[in-house]
Amino acid sequence: MPLEPPALDDLTWDDLMQAARSRIPGASGGHWTLHAPVDPGITLLELYAALLEQRLFWMDQPCDARQRALIHLLGSGPRPVISATTVLAITGRIIQGDDAPIEDFPQIPAGTVLTLRPAVGTATTNRNGGPSQTPLAFSTRDALTLLPMQGSPARPGRRGVTSPSSDVGLIVGGADRTLDLHAGRAPELVAARPGPEGGASEEVEIILRLKCKVPPGTTGTFALLLDLLVPPGIPPVWSPDAATDVPPPREVTWAYRSDPDRFQEFDPRQVEDGTAGLRRPGLVRLPIPRTPAWFATTPTDGAGGFAYALRLRAPLASGGVRPRVRQVVPNGVAAGHRRRLEFDMTEERLARQLAAWLRLPGNVLDLPEAEGPPIPATVRLQLEEWDGTVAVWEPAADLARSGPGDRHFVVDRDAGRLRFGDGLQGRLPTYRARVNFDSRSPMRSAAARPGTSTLSDGGRPRQPPGARSMWCRPRGGETPRPPTRRPDVSRPS
Repeated sequence: MPLEPPALDDLTWDDLMQAARSRIPGASGGHWTLHAPVDPGITLLELYAALLEQRLFWMDQPCDARQRALIHLLGSGPRPVISATTVLAITGRIIQGDDAPIEDFPQIPAGTVLTLRPAVGTATTNRNGGPSQTPLAFSTRDALTLLPMQGSPARPGRRGVTSPSSDVGLIVGGADRTLDLHAGRAPELVAARPGPEGGASEEVEIILRLKCKVPPGTTGTFALLLDLLVPPGIPPVWSPDAATDVPPPREVTWAYRSDPDRFQEFDPRQVEDGTAGLRRPGLVRLPIPRTPAWFATTPTDGAGGFAYALRLRAPLASGGVRPRVRQVVPNGVAAGHRRRLEFDMTEERLARQLAAWLRLPGNVLDLPEAEGPPIPATVRLQLEEWDGTVAVWEPAADLARSGPGDRHFVVDRDAGRLRFGDGLQGRLPTYRARVNFDSRSPMRSAAARPGTSTLSDGGRPRQPPGARSMWCRPRGGETPRPPTRRPDVSRPS
């Protein structure tokens, strides 16, 4: 049976005045006879009753620091800020800012910012729920080598589901299931007929049609998005809610065609199976084969290009669920709705704030205007102090448990500023010459739609004309829940 919280704010101004008036005759020995509002003593009683009523209200409103302390005693804490995540499918030839083509197998490093602009007729929302014209910025999680696909790029379909690319073919157990895949009929990846030991273990071939051959010496990692048909409630690998401690239901092996009649298996240590054994939608990351080389065949349909084959084997025990795939998309990459920002505090606007700092409580630092509020756990501040040492300051949920020497600050997301301690709870900040910090900013993206994108590597933006597919709606973004409501202690931070 849950305990009802006690109500501390149970006295009103009228209750306090009535109690005070009833005690006036006895407390004054009968000398105080005028109890009307015109009496100066009654005026003071009314004033003190109003102040006491405010104190009672505050006593019944525990502060955030007290809430966090109580939750910490229970061995938990409030949920942290989480940025929304999605999967981006990058297609087409990437063009640099000077419109000069780069290599056919470009390397996209981890942390690359892709800016998605809303498509015609769509709109995004800002933090207040109103229309926003600011492009949505996503940062890639992993490095990616783009494969130059031959056919038509993937395109958005009905109900937000993106139609698969014609660059991909699917052969299950010797039967061509490419048309079923493109028609959205979710073919099975393991055939229904049992194998010699009572299970099913069919070879599945995925054919990738490239516009050119893979040159010798090409390195890097490419990725395939396997959009598996799973029951509701199983989040994909890129979701923050994806389970990480569930063993895979089956062991999946991957191989590539090394000659016309032979497949060479990938080293299992170099394969990143985001599907967890074909259990959930995910990205499969594979290294570009080098020794022996990846063998290419010429398609017989006259469409041109070069066909490269991958093979997967997924044994299925008797009575197991056969995985079904809705889409196979090359050049997929997981991305978070965040970007890394770094500022030099020697800039004029920030230098003026530092010049106004005093060795007194109440010092704050307003962050430069960015495309979204910072994620508190990722903010880092470096401060060169008076003795010449460069100290690293770290964020804290509050300063209630910070001592006089702790270099902590609190990130005010709504105001976009850093708040420092008073010398008792948190160290007073001092500076000498240079301050810098970096943060990652999440933007609320529940209303995001597919749109064109701009690829940037931290310098001059690059515009990929074909990179225009947000493969799914961003999911998983959360802002910190106010602990003054009802703290959620079901999930530790």
